[in-house]
Amino acid sequence: MPRVLGFILIFLAAASGSALAQETKLGELTVADAWARATIGQQKSGVAYLTVTNEGAVPDRLLAVATPAAKMAHLHTHLSEDGVMKMRPVEAIEIPAGGTVKLEPGGLHVMLMGVAEPLKEGETVPMTLTFEKAGTMEIDVAVQKATAMQHGMAGQGHGHGQGHGHSGHAAGAKAAGKRDHAAHGHGRHGHGAHKHGEMVDLPAGPDAPTLAVEISEDSVGGWNLRIVTTNFTFAPEKVNRPGKAREGHAHLYVNGEKAARIYGPWFHIASLPQGTNEVTVTLNTNDHRHIGVEGIQLSKTLEVEVP
Repeated sequence: MPRVLGFILIFLAAASGSALAQETKLGELTVADAWARATIGQQKSGVAYLTVTNEGAVPDRLLAVATPAAKMAHLHTHLSEDGVMKMRPVEAIEIPAGGTVKLEPGGLHVMLMGVAEPLKEGETVPMTLTFEKAGTMEIDVAVQKATAMQHGMAGQGHGHGQGHGHSGHAAGAKAAGKRDHAAHGHGRHGHGAHKHGEMVDLPAGPDAPTLAVEISEDSVGGWNLRIVTTNFTFAPEKVNRPGKAREGHAHLYVNGEKAARIYGPWFHIASLPQGTNEVTVTLNTNDHRHIGVEGIQLSKTLEVEVP
């Protein structure tokens, strides 16, 4: 490798590493890995995550969050009540002495309501954190792709979804489920009377729709996709008609590109390219609006490894 090119690559790697490891300190507190998911179409809500470490001997509490990118920002968590995941606000987040608290998918998080402009991948938004003892801290939040599950690992999920519902899984493939509400938008282009990019926002609770996805390799060829829902009805005969909140179809995306509409619980994918593929399923109304629960779009993304 030429020496100059080698220096350039080393510099870029160092710059990338420092960006991912960006930290902000305030007294004994350190905030790192602050990130948010890109919003989709005209979606007016978002979510942000971060990690707080307290190196001091006295506990502290995160009391409030604010950002000019949204009208309101609230501290939230996910709770399982009677087997249903529900998102609930919290008054404060305890930061124990000598401890670390992670705001991450599936748990504590910052809910952004009334997003003024779309959150775009690659951009940053300012955020103000208010702690009970340490005071106020200003941080920058990196916006990652809609399928990101952790800071610096866009689309590479482990573990928890944000989900209302159950996680997806794959048989005969290397798959990562539990990546809810991470669809790829296509509402920036007009489609007549269709409402692509808009979202029907439903309250959490026992009547909220849920989505789970399974994918398995077909013994003859291709892949079989199974979509499991509750409180939702597939209605292929009503496609393009006025939408109802819990009725419609699914949209299928492969590697970020819309591949098909799905009108029932089973769908056959004829082939997938070699390598790692992202297969995403969203629930949509008859007029193609996304379906969400408490501001978070219902979707599932699986990773399928094709040798």
